Amino acid sequence: MQKHYRNCDEIPIENFHKILNDKNYGWMFVGYDGFEDVDVPESILNAWEDIYNEFIVISDDQTLTLYYELVNDVLYLSRRYEIVLELLKTLAKGQISESLKQDYILELRQWGFKIDKNKDLSKELDKKIRQLRASENRINLKKFELENLTGESKKSMSLVEQTVRLEQGLDRDLIDTKKTSASKWVFLLKVLEETNNLKRKLNGK
Repeated sequence: MQKHYRNCDEIPIENFHKILNDKNYGWMFVGYDGFEDVDVPESILNAWEDIYNEFIVISDDQTLTLYYELVNDVLYLSRRYEIVLELLKTLAKGQISESLKQDYILELRQWGFKIDKNKDLSKELDKKIRQLRASENRINLKKFELENLTGESKKSMSLVEQTVRLEQGLDRDLIDTKKTSASKWVFLLKVLEETNNLKRKLNGK
């Protein structure tokens, strides 16, 4: 089994940012170089969610928290949309056994799409399709919020720019973002903030 990062102490900040910006979850795997496509199982997506939830906690930044919450919402809603769409398509075709049909209905219920077994299935499916379209609108709204947020803050602070600021502000040699963990990165940013605050106090500002 290919090794993958499990927490903020392990994942390099460069991998972390590439996953956020490119949605390429191959960067969750240790040794991945970005030159080839890899299959990403559900377990890796779950591991990623754990990592950025941890990042939110240790960073303690409201704007950053909002950003990751929006990313999480878009990921979940998009995944739900794709799964529910396939389930509804299969049920609409009506070419499955009764037991499998019940399994699909139960799966839909777990995703928040409840079908009344006592009513006409075709009419129930029509209702769920309308519900799914409303879900698609919600996804687009979340994506719009995310684009606005990234346009205002994240776009103006790329990883390279953050690295340069850290190197200058902390008087450090070149910081290797491929080897610096996400948790260490957060600590460095906090140290820089504390350093800048101290300088302002000393300068009477």
